[in-house]
Amino acid sequence: MFIYGMLLAASDDYVVQSNRESGKGRSDCVIKPIDKSKSAVIVEFKHVKKIPPGDLEKEAQEGLGQIDEKSYVHDLKREGYERVHKYCIAFHKKICVVAM
Repeated sequence: MFIYGMLLAASDDYVVQSNRESGKGRSDCVIKPIDKSKSAVIVEFKHVKKIPPGDLEKEAQEGLGQIDEKSYVHDLKREGYERVHKYCIAFHKKICVVAM
């Protein structure tokens, strides 16, 4: 919820959606610019309860795989967005890894 609250500041130029049904599942966060010539963003969040070495990196990569596997980009492409950036943020307490 903290991330979504921060993104509200961009609500004049972007639409921020959470848990939006897309493709074969529900993406955690979609950020769509009003101007479709700009890039849209899909963010997947992964909460990791225990972190053996390398676990956060692995979870972040798996989250990127989930975006592709579940075709979250499909609806954005259908809406006319040509550029879509994909991110996964894997986190444990205050530690996080971002993959793109």
